[in-house]
Amino acid sequence: MGWRVHRASGEDCASLLLNNHVDLALISPLGYGRGVGKVDYRIISEPCISLIDYTAVAGIMFSENAQEIDTIGSRTPKEFLPVIGSLLMREKYEVADNPVVLAADFSTVDCLIEEYPLVGNSFPSQIALDIGEEWFDMIELPLPVGLWVYRTDAEIGNIAANVRAMASDTLTNVMVHESLNGETEYLAREGQINYQWSDEVEQGLDSVLRLFYYYQVLPELPAIKLLGRD
Repeated sequence: MGWRVHRASGEDCASLLLNNHVDLALISPLGYGRGVGKVDYRIISEPCISLIDYTAVAGIMFSENAQEIDTIGSRTPKEFLPVIGSLLMREKYEVADNPVVLAADFSTVDCLIEEYPLVGNSFPSQIALDIGEEWFDMIELPLPVGLWVYRTDAEIGNIAANVRAMASDTLTNVMVHESLNGETEYLAREGQINYQWSDEVEQGLDSVLRLFYYYQVLPELPAIKLLGRD
């Protein structure tokens, strides 16, 4: 198709699209929302990526010495999953209203948000919450994490068909089962990494954007604009 593909972090992909260095990017809902009032975006509905319940994609750990959760750390504090994880902590557990920060020394924070696999052993006792599960428990909808988004001023033909053509022919939803070591009184958790667009995924995206607006992560509430519909 004559396309050039660049690989970058989620934050950088959103920045490249926003600043017109690329025409199309796989970005998070946070990256999509940051275009509101600046660029006219459209979402290509499939394939997309969303988390349904427990998925072991990103987790929250607590320091065993924490009395209250006043500080939240992450190696990637501006990325979508740490940001949404910090808002979940505020919504569900009345965590202090502080933004997630880059923690050079993780032993100094009360709570650590990491994308899996969790790196190192920062706390003697890791008590992990799964971000996909926490979102599903609160909202009962999928958590969108990856959307193909393009600028409407880009001159790209057959864009939806070509994006679908880039996906593997064997791309299917992935069932995730928690692995428990040894005997335990807890039941293993389950969930799904989903690659299909649906009304539930759109409702989940709307819930994410509204949460970002409520906490003023985004100054305006973006409309969900789909290619071929809006």
